[in-house]
Amino acid sequence: VKEDRSRRMIAAMKRCRAKFLQECIGHTVRVLLESERGGRLSGYTENYTPVSVDGTSELSGQIVSVEIIGTDGDCCIGKII
Repeated sequence: VKEDRSRRMIAAMKRCRAKFLQECIGHTVRVLLESERGGRLSGYTENYTPVSVDGTSELSGQIVSVEIIGTDGDCCIGKII
């Protein structure tokens, strides 16, 4: 019973997260760019939503305005504006 409840809770959590990330599409947010990963910069919004954008490592450590244009698994994909 415990394992079944745990699986259901994890599945519900994943659905809620995916819905939240989808609802971010179209919004403009401020992102603190922290690191470069796989040719993309990653960072977090003010509410700790992970965001990945195209950019150079010289932007690392800066706060930039980003338009959320999609999602990719557990993070938002954005475009620096």
